[in-house]
Amino acid sequence: MLTRRARRIIVLSALALLAFGASALVTASSAKRAAAACNGSSARVISRYNGSTLVAQENVAYPGTTCNGDYQYNGAVLDPISDGSCAYAYFAEPPVYFATQGVSCTTGAWSVYSYHDTIGTNSVLMSVRPSYLSDIWVTSLGY
Repeated sequence: MLTRRARRIIVLSALALLAFGASALVTASSAKRAAAACNGSSARVISRYNGSTLVAQENVAYPGTTCNGDYQYNGAVLDPISDGSCAYAYFAEPPVYFATQGVSCTTGAWSVYSYHDTIGTNSVLMSVRPSYLSDIWVTSLGY
């Protein structure tokens, strides 16, 4: 039979192990997110890698006409590698909207697309990737 002290040590050890495991899980699942595609009046390129290989990119198509608050996003997606897949730009406004907005299947060629925010939030989640990778969402604001 365990003494009271032994039971206390076992319970505290189990709680410490549980806390450590939860911390490790949160750290592993909170990969760094890219900055916003549009953040007010500025824009940035979204790049997606498979390991160290660049497999998809997205950028504003016409600088100065996107990220200007008119609810219209004009983007371009690039398939930079000949791996037999295409690069896709997915947009989501949960829980109302999810769709592919842009596709590039010609290696090295930018494909232009347009997204008009009919929901009126002027904010959208974007994911740029080939079909064989899962989504990593970035937020675009003020387009």
